[in-house]
Amino acid sequence: MKKNKGLGKDYSEDDLYKTLTHIVNQLKYVRDYSDDELDTDRMRFIVKGYDEGWFEDDDEDDKRDEDLETLAIMIEQFIRWGSIVNTSERLTEFNPTQS
Repeated sequence: MKKNKGLGKDYSEDDLYKTLTHIVNQLKYVRDYSDDELDTDRMRFIVKGYDEGWFEDDDEDDKRDEDLETLAIMIEQFIRWGSIVNTSERLTEFNPTQS
């Protein structure tokens, strides 16, 4: 797996706090999404996007922002509905709330 610019395993508590702050800031935006906007399998969207080259022109900052939005969407789904939306049959068998 190709690693983007990350902090590595030995990050500080301050680094963790900064990262979580970025996620919370994105979550403030995502929580305004309607149920219809939020009701999507975000991981499937991301995988399809990479497979189809949607993100090939994105720089590292854009990719980081997309990752932060993805985390925020999945957290909001969990908060709102008690589980993360997924449409993969393989994953649904492990998450009875999706069936």
